[in-house]
Amino acid sequence: MSVTKELLMKSSDQRAFFRILISYLSVLIVPVSIGIIIYYSSVSSMTKLVRNYSLSMLHQSVDIMDARLREMESIPFYLQSMPELVNLSGYEAIPTGSADNYEVYKVYQHLPKFSLINSYIKNLQIVLLNNGFVISENNALRLTKQTYPGLFSFTGMDFDNFQEFSRARFYNNDFIQFKSDTGAITPSLVTNTASQYPWALVIIELKDSALQSTMTQLLIDPGSIALLLDSDNNLITSVQGKEASLSLKDATNCIIQHSDPDYDYQNYIVSTIESDYNGWKYCIFSPKDAVMANMTDANRSVILLIGLTLLMSITFTALLGMHKASSLKRVIAYLSGDSSEINTSAKDEFSYIINAASGLVTSNQELRQSLSSQKPLLEAAMLRNALLGAINKPGELQYLFS
Repeated sequence: MSVTKELLMKSSDQRAFFRILISYLSVLIVPVSIGIIIYYSSVSSMTKLVRNYSLSMLHQSVDIMDARLREMESIPFYLQSMPELVNLSGYEAIPTGSADNYEVYKVYQHLPKFSLINSYIKNLQIVLLNNGFVISENNALRLTKQTYPGLFSFTGMDFDNFQEFSRARFYNNDFIQFKSDTGAITPSLVTNTASQYPWALVIIELKDSALQSTMTQLLIDPGSIALLLDSDNNLITSVQGKEASLSLKDATNCIIQHSDPDYDYQNYIVSTIESDYNGWKYCIFSPKDAVMANMTDANRSVILLIGLTLLMSITFTALLGMHKASSLKRVIAYLSGDSSEINTSAKDEFSYIINAASGLVTSNQELRQSLSSQKPLLEAAMLRNALLGAINKPGELQYLFS
């Protein structure tokens, strides 16, 4: 019987201990959860700062490039207002050796240089569809099978295909990626000078060096890589920093395989900015350490605030955990009957538990002693009440004694 009672006591003590343990852990959930939330929010905030800092520097160069390309759109309309060019386009044919050839060179001499955007233009060519002359900043020649290779070698088309190309459809400031026989891609702005019956085709060939110069401005570190792709993900040009560990081939494949504009690849942060003007994609691979270093210098106060908040949360959680661990040691000592670890003078929640438990035990003991001392009196009172009831009912008394 005593063994069973002892087992029941141990089981009761274990249940009490686990209840207290669960209550303490439930209190710790709040600061621990707050700490985890602060940690993840700080990490996401740092990542967002890195993205915003990187993109803010890149957008400016992309916007400048778009502005220069928009300025080129006005060139065909400006040419359309030149009286010499309009007059020359009226000739259906100009015989070789004719005095009217002077009109061709007159247009060539008055052709403006467009100095504002000249750094972006490699060649500007006006193909007069009526009489087959090509007027550019460098020369004015009749378009024949002999002159075509020197004039339009960058298109990758032969003379007959180019003739069909120039009359096949209407071009309205379209950026076309001409691919030469060597495989080089040359972006060009192609425009017809009239909507229904075009009399001239204007082709503005862009300088690859100017595009690469713009891409170089997007490199925030010698280890960066910049790629320029058209709307169909065809590579236009690229620039690789001197200390870049990633090859251009791997960077190009990475861009083509991923649709997310911002992601991480190896040790690089990849940022893709799509032009609002022509849909070109500027893809920049920036080393993480370089971006983080630049971002740290620019946002030091914000980072310190996030770090201080996270440190305060960790410190508060650690102190609360140490306090709860000390209280749990007292709970274990109390349940095991070891009074050496119990210090009821400490002003914590366990001291209040001990005092309340001790008072409850003392009260129970006093109540038990009081009931034990009053038990004979209670039994006598019960017998007296039974006899009084029997006296009042003689029939029941007679039945009782019989």
